[in-house]
Amino acid sequence: ENLTCTNQDGCTTDTGSLYYYAFYPSGIDYSNCKLPAIILFHAGGFSDCSGPNYEDSLCYCLARKGFIVFNVEYRRGRIKDTAEGGKYTSVQQMLAIYRAFQDGRGAIRSIIKRQNNIAYNNFPYQIDITKIFVAGQSAGATIAGSLTYYTDQAMIDSIFPVPAGMPSFSDALGPINADYYYGDTTIDYQSSIKGLWSMWGGFPMPTVGNSTVDEYKFLTRGYTKTLVPMIGFMGSKDPVFPYDSTFQLV
Repeated sequence: ENLTCTNQDGCTTDTGSLYYYAFYPSGIDYSNCKLPAIILFHAGGFSDCSGPNYEDSLCYCLARKGFIVFNVEYRRGRIKDTAEGGKYTSVQQMLAIYRAFQDGRGAIRSIIKRQNNIAYNNFPYQIDITKIFVAGQSAGATIAGSLTYYTDQAMIDSIFPVPAGMPSFSDALGPINADYYYGDTTIDYQSSIKGLWSMWGGFPMPTVGNSTVDEYKFLTRGYTKTLVPMIGFMGSKDPVFPYDSTFQLV
């Protein structure tokens, strides 16, 4: 894509279909060599004027370390509500996030399915589907975190609330594990994820009245689920995802 963007919320493009780039070490006989995979989601605030290409240098670096790296594109389409200085969150912005969450799940299922069908795909690499790591920057980190920790539709619905009597996001866009992709919904990707790398990202949490949510209880489904290990990097001056709890909205 060759996009000229002066306002990232006012630029649109039609890519036709979703895709990802695969980076892998060269000069290796992959016939009996399966490498761990990193599935990476790019930053960009879910805006149409973002894209995966500026992640290339990071992907090359990780591939040189012995990983198969997938740099994933996903649907976006954020439109900000600019009323009262951006005080409110638009429905379009939340729809963009939900679509990206669907695409993240579809991507990881498709990657697993292509490896399982490797004899038919003739790829020059192989991945170990028991050793998959997910990563992302900013909006991409939010996608990676959601497909790692938000395991069912009920968890997703709780972070996409709608007023009583209004259709839910799943009513509008289908279930979070939508059957839109090469990798069908019967594929269990959760057990394949061994780690999460979050770079200046955030985790949406449900609002319960005006009280603070017990984040650990929410993510562990009432302390019943073991969480995938995570490493996170945040910036002290980040205005979008500030790590200081006094600035966080639940």
